Amino acid sequence: MATESVIMACVKAGGDRQDLHEAIRQHSMAAAERVKREGGWLTRFWEVEEMEGVEDGGKMVVNSLGSGKLVLVPGDLGLGPYEPAHNADRWQEEEIRVEFRKVGKKEKGEWGKITELLVGFLSDGPDLKAKNLPDGMVLTAFEAKDESALVLHLVNTAGTLESERGERIGHSDRIPFPKHAGKNIELRVRKTRFASVEKVSYFDLERKEGVFLEFADDGNFAEVILDPKLIRGYGLIEIEIPVIPNEENHV
Repeated sequence: MATESVIMACVKAGGDRQDLHEAIRQHSMAAAERVKREGGWLTRFWEVEEMEGVEDGGKMVVNSLGSGKLVLVPGDLGLGPYEPAHNADRWQEEEIRVEFRKVGKKEKGEWGKITELLVGFLSDGPDLKAKNLPDGMVLTAFEAKDESALVLHLVNTAGTLESERGERIGHSDRIPFPKHAGKNIELRVRKTRFASVEKVSYFDLERKEGVFLEFADDGNFAEVILDPKLIRGYGLIEIEIPVIPNEENHV
């Protein structure tokens, strides 16, 4: 997103978009190679002394960085015995199948604590909250490339961790996509711009047209109500926010 802003400014000044993309790509590759070769990226980019990384299985390390903090987290934090299943390579010619280890309530509770811990480092709190989200539903948020909308992605992975212990699993296994019911899902997402939300719609592969959703806008956050029965496999919520010339962003 940062490089896109640079490209847009250069195009307005008469530059060619494709040439600019290539120049930035080459520069990024050269910078990445230099960091790998020389090390010391913290010193160069943040003007602090070099800090050692955290190996898998290690403890999280919190370092002061100016008025904020730099948190180093091991790559396998919270995965424990489930890591082999997460790391099975789906791009092999022959499928890799690994032994399934059923996720218990204790592990789920630990994962929740890790999420709360990491969110606690955000000075303004989380940008996205969900209430009554069905167990096994994955929710992520993005901003449209032209900044005209916030987009929420919902993936129904419920039931994918319900195999029997010892059973071997792989990426070709069928995803059950069960139906959901119950209380409405309440979503709250931070806006990136001050303009008011115009419309909120839900889309999926089973519908030719979007479903309009109830929403509210308090200036900083958009709040959306979603019926869980709408979600089967994959769903997308588009929160339309008009682009106003010369508008200042929240961030």
